[in-house]
Amino acid sequence: MLAPEPTGIPNSGADPAQEKTDAVVAAAAAAADDTLANSSEDSVSGAGTCRLSLTLEARQSVTLVALQHLRQQALMGPGGRDLGSELQTVVIQHDSDLDLLDPDALTRGRGGGGLGAGEDYGVVMAKHQVTPVSHLNSLSRIQAQCASQPGISVVMGSIMRQQPGMPEFYVQHFPEVVGLTYGQARRIFPRAVLCGVYDPLDANSFPTNSAEARLNAAAKAVMLNPPDSTRLLERCSLILLADRTEDLQISKAGLREVLTANNKDAKQLLEQQEKQRNDHHNHHINNHNNGHIHHHHHHQQQQQQQQHQSHQSHQSHHHPQATQEEKTQRGAGAATKAALANLSEQGGFPAVAASAAQVSSTQPPPPPGDSGQGAGQLGSGPASDDPAEAPAGHDRGPTPAWAARGRSKRAAGTRAEHGAEPLKVVVLVFNGQQPEELLEGLADYCPPGSKAVIVAPEDTAASHGPPSNFLLQLQQRRRQLKVLTVVGDPRTRGSLRAAGVQDADAVILTGLDGTCPDDADAQALATLIQLQALMPYIKHVGAVGAAMNTYESTATSEESSSSSSSSSSSSSSSSSSSSSSSSLSSPMAGSEADAGTRRELAGRPLLAAAVARRPPLNLVCGVTDPRIKEIMSSLVRVQSGDGVVVAAARGAARRQVTIETINPDEMLAGVLTQVAAEPRLAGLFHALSTAEGVEIHLRTPAALELPYNEPVTWDQVQDAGRQRGVTVIGLLHAPNTAAAAATAAGTDPPIQPRLLLGVPLHPAGAIKMEFKPGDKVVVLSGE
Repeated sequence: MLAPEPTGIPNSGADPAQEKTDAVVAAAAAAADDTLANSSEDSVSGAGTCRLSLTLEARQSVTLVALQHLRQQALMGPGGRDLGSELQTVVIQHDSDLDLLDPDALTRGRGGGGLGAGEDYGVVMAKHQVTPVSHLNSLSRIQAQCASQPGISVVMGSIMRQQPGMPEFYVQHFPEVVGLTYGQARRIFPRAVLCGVYDPLDANSFPTNSAEARLNAAAKAVMLNPPDSTRLLERCSLILLADRTEDLQISKAGLREVLTANNKDAKQLLEQQEKQRNDHHNHHINNHNNGHIHHHHHHQQQQQQQQHQSHQSHQSHHHPQATQEEKTQRGAGAATKAALANLSEQGGFPAVAASAAQVSSTQPPPPPGDSGQGAGQLGSGPASDDPAEAPAGHDRGPTPAWAARGRSKRAAGTRAEHGAEPLKVVVLVFNGQQPEELLEGLADYCPPGSKAVIVAPEDTAASHGPPSNFLLQLQQRRRQLKVLTVVGDPRTRGSLRAAGVQDADAVILTGLDGTCPDDADAQALATLIQLQALMPYIKHVGAVGAAMNTYESTATSEESSSSSSSSSSSSSSSSSSSSSSSSLSSPMAGSEADAGTRRELAGRPLLAAAVARRPPLNLVCGVTDPRIKEIMSSLVRVQSGDGVVVAAARGAARRQVTIETINPDEMLAGVLTQVAAEPRLAGLFHALSTAEGVEIHLRTPAALELPYNEPVTWDQVQDAGRQRGVTVIGLLHAPNTAAAAATAAGTDPPIQPRLLLGVPLHPAGAIKMEFKPGDKVVVLSGE
């Protein structure tokens, strides 16, 4: 932001621009506070009169007007001429219920920011660049994502919060990449991950000046995860994920290799065009010579015909059939000659296509959220994503056997497309209000046929269930979410048991926004303890579990193709376990039933994995106090260790409970900070927060045909993702201790995984990495 020069404050050598920014922020806050305070005081007309508070819309409007006034004063004051050409960025938290006052109405009313006729202020009117922030600040939608994809909160928190040492998104224009394909451009940034393209044509085209229209236009300009064949145009900028701005530099050696490959391809194309032109010219000459010879021969025939005309006339009535055949042959020859002449005039052969860069400049951009599975790009280019068909000069070494399997397979965009079974999510409503936004998020992110169980106190709006029209909308959505209601106090163990948390996939705490932060954190801790006590014991098939560890480590193509069946079996096993919760709620020792189960599952590894590796229950809650987070993590670790002991002693272990703690204030602050520094990121965050288009997903290495316990490079990981229409942006490693404990207990790792976003420490794909069971790959994927 730019602001007026502070008066009466001596310059101590600090940056003048920073002093201006601090001054306008402080002045705007003071003006807004004074206005709000005066409004509140004026509303008190006497004793017993209720104080009238301003609405959210009024508060934001007053703040924007105060900023407008301060900006105008700065422009009319000393030095205002130097500020006239700069925009002041105002970042607002978007709420669909608010239609904010247009802060630049005066600007558009005066011809785009200039003064009216006869006005001689010497400066332009105050101009604002209003950048709304998407509903990524909505805790409900983030909770819905965490419920459908355990572990995603770590990724979302790292991306939205600007944590030291963590990468962030950058939008920058590179003239060197104009004319290249997206696949070529992503190989010339050794320290950054190319995530998408920003096309400014659609950024400023919105029908109305509402916040929602601005967000939709900004998101339309962002094209994440486009196909590798997309041609990069002059007007486009690149979206990259990097640790710092210094990492956005292009590798000169990589660019040279790409340009050399392009020159080689262009030379081959020119040679092919020259050969076709020569062939066409020779064909035209042959046609001309043949026509000249035929004309000379025809002239001689005419002379002979004139000499023997009387003789032919004399014999014509004796051979009428022969004369008709000669006419037919002459007609066919004339038709053939005319066709050849016509072909010669039209070029003889179809015209050779122009170069790819020239053709692509007239093609429209691809729709945002293209996952790389269809045509329709910024430009045309090589359509192959096969690493073997990469540009010349890019040496990634020999293609391993695992990379050659299933190249035609593509990973789907959501769990639903992977054949995931429906989820059961228990929603604990503490304020009694309808969690409509949360239900909409669950309907968007959960697989089709999923079920949400609402637990709400008696005689509250939520206890009566959602309205019928809202339920109809959920059923008509593509996910077809089912909603059930359990009337009871969400703080009691009886209500949790009645909701069936024993066989649920996730539990979400909502309705704690209006309570004291300490009380809300304490309730999250209490709910975790209750859930751990309610978790059933799960059979541990030791021999089969060990065999399954070996089976999972091989990561064959059969495992990848059968991942949907495995997930389906796992969910089916969950349902069958919940149906007999009474028998599962007590510890089980080794018995004849256990032996029978081992014999039954001995030849069925996938079903054995479903029983032995029951997914943990995922608790999604908002926690602000870091001490409470540490206590909750300690409880999870203690339960994990106790599970190992129980499994060894009794042949069974309690089902684990994982936690997804979210701090919405930190996330919102991070988004506001990033958008204030780079307004074009508002469209990116909005695109990531919607269920349509490209989203952040977690994939297993096997789903991308990546091996376990085998060294792979970063380039190979990237290529494996591109072959399946996704962009790999990071890795989520399960700690070794957690993996070992999970292997011993026959459950999934419950400890918080270690996240690595962006390019690994060693650039250019030189680093070798190995995937272990429990690791995940963070990708950008569309549907």
